[in-house]
Amino acid sequence: ALAGALNAGLGMEKGVGGVDAVAHRLERRVAGDGRGGLLHAPLMAALVPFNMPAVGERYGALAGAMGAASGGAAALAERLRALAAAVGLPATLGDGGADRSWFDALAEAAADDPAATANPRRLSARDYHGVLEAAW
Repeated sequence: ALAGALNAGLGMEKGVGGVDAVAHRLERRVAGDGRGGLLHAPLMAALVPFNMPAVGERYGALAGAMGAASGGAAALAERLRALAAAVGLPATLGDGGADRSWFDALAEAAADDPAATANPRRLSARDYHGVLEAAW
């Protein structure tokens, strides 16, 4: 059981490290109680194009598995936004109650967060700011 828990934890961190680095702080600002996952979908959708050079064809396969007619970063990002909407989660940061005035501080903190090292590509504060704008 312990090995399964370890593998699940490692898989989770490797899969959403870049998202978690910014989402936790953002979700605490929006929801107060830090409702985990509330804004993950728009952040994941915004990170897809950034990560595409490192992930390549795997995004196309994932988009196809999610029902997209064609693969690629744009199709996957759209499927992630659609999935969020289908389960009642915000598809954009604006829909989720975020404030753009937070972006500079969030981007700086996320770039220094250890979780960011699990992202397929290293993100600078400027990169994170672009992700936040794309998720807006």
